[in-house]
Amino acid sequence: MKKIFLSIVLALVLVSSFGFAATKYEVPVKLEKFGEPGKESMGNPSLRPTAEVTEKDGKYSYKIFAKKMEFMNMEGELVKLFIYEGDKDSNRVETKQSPITGEYNKTHEFERTNPKEDKILVAVWVDAMDAIAGGGPGSGEQKAYLVFDWKNAKATEIKEAKAEKAPTSSEIKIVVSGKEIKPETPAYIENGRTMVPLRFISEAL
Repeated sequence: MKKIFLSIVLALVLVSSFGFAATKYEVPVKLEKFGEPGKESMGNPSLRPTAEVTEKDGKYSYKIFAKKMEFMNMEGELVKLFIYEGDKDSNRVETKQSPITGEYNKTHEFERTNPKEDKILVAVWVDAMDAIAGGGPGSGEQKAYLVFDWKNAKATEIKEAKAEKAPTSSEIKIVVSGKEIKPETPAYIENGRTMVPLRFISEAL
């Protein structure tokens, strides 16, 4: 007796429901004086000792946490942070600031394409420094380096959900004995099941 095989072939390959798309690092960080290697900047006490860095699609997203600090008998706050593309003569961009609750009341975020940089040149605006300089905002600007200790970084993978696309009726093929057949009433998906006309299948068999 000749065996007849009936197969419903979906012309769509579903993507995996989950995939590891990014890596998140907790990286020790400090603020170092510009031109004085190894010497801590006066703004360093305002930084959380670790930064969050997320690596995804060849880009590195940095998140620096800051709090208010005591500065020469005054309360100082990091009000602006600028990130240089390269050296002091290169272009610079201001970080994106967001308020948060807790000991550290603000985050500064920026993005880089260079992998795991040990040093990034920045310009720091602290309101107390501006007051001492006697000018307006930014008059007490100081250059410094954000120094990252990647050797002691801790990495975790981020599992991200990916959308799963359901096949449509036009993506369903009915194959009987190796030949594709097309019913007058197209097959369709209902509640996760593929529905096909029974009489049409019976006649084809």
